[in-house]
Amino acid sequence: MRLLMLAPASAVHTQRWANGLCSLGAEVHVACLAEHVPSVSTLDDRITVHTLSGRGQVAYFTQAREVAKLARRVRPDVVNAHYASGYGTLLRLAHLKPSVLSAWGSDVYEFPDRGPLQRWLVAGNLRYAGAVTSSSNVMAARIAEVTHGGVAATVIPFGVDPAIFWPGPERADGRPVRFGIVKTLEPHYRIDVVIDAFARYVSDRDPDAATLDIYGSGALLPELQARIARLGVSDRVVVHGGIAHEAVPAALRALDVFVLASETESFGVAAVEAMACGVPVIASDAPGFVEVLDSGRYGLLYPRGDVGALVQHMSGLGADVEARRRLRVAGMEGARRYDWRRNVVDMFGLLTSMASRA
Repeated sequence: MRLLMLAPASAVHTQRWANGLCSLGAEVHVACLAEHVPSVSTLDDRITVHTLSGRGQVAYFTQAREVAKLARRVRPDVVNAHYASGYGTLLRLAHLKPSVLSAWGSDVYEFPDRGPLQRWLVAGNLRYAGAVTSSSNVMAARIAEVTHGGVAATVIPFGVDPAIFWPGPERADGRPVRFGIVKTLEPHYRIDVVIDAFARYVSDRDPDAATLDIYGSGALLPELQARIARLGVSDRVVVHGGIAHEAVPAALRALDVFVLASETESFGVAAVEAMACGVPVIASDAPGFVEVLDSGRYGLLYPRGDVGALVQHMSGLGADVEARRRLRVAGMEGARRYDWRRNVVDMFGLLTSMASRA
């Protein structure tokens, strides 16, 4: 199968899908805008990256002819566009078929709510594709809503590789209890809620009671650092900055409790990664987290933005080693539902099916 992917080559999501499909025997070509070409690539050497000449949001409209020409040269059996707003627009304007459009999250949750034009654009892109994939059931429901029931998305999770995300030994019962989060430092992930809850949690405890590790980079870094200093927990909070995806498992295995506070979450792969590493998860009730934690079966949930409720969960797990152990076992069970190897096989099967129909 010769596959043309329209997707940001710099994104870990793209790299994982491209490498996974290549490993199953697909001849993979990735076309992306110049700003989406990675400075350091982890793509398989057999994958060909084609750089489009346009830049910025307007390029999703102006580069359609270039993409059509590229498709005539590559002659793909099927085209897979990632992200329903940007690269989905390129797919539609270049009139490429057969095609599969993979939604990521904000493209169907946030972009359509910016205005009627944006909603019309995304809905049209979703309807144009021969098939649409979603990483979760809640996102599939959102796609149906945006398209007024016109598109039934196939759910193929963006899971975790158990060969990489595996549980380490349980940490000894000691101090400090290590809380942590791995997320981009952007507003909708609400790292401020995690910091506020941690500061309240340690306010009446001894200095060695707990620490908080924050992994991630983003626009909010200066603001969050100032918040940590203002709350007087600079000696207990470590902001590590962004880390490579391959470094995430080791960072997770060093934690006792993983904490998430997103306002919106379409799937919740960060929670699944922590669960697979044997780390108990506390997460907000964003729809994606509710789904992957099975409404609290595999982790603890609290109302979004409710610092007090989050502190209660942190207090319960921080003081009870046995409770952490139970949640560790439950989380590992839940993570097995999202085996990346099975996800890649399912995606390969869908793409092959679309190609054969054509």
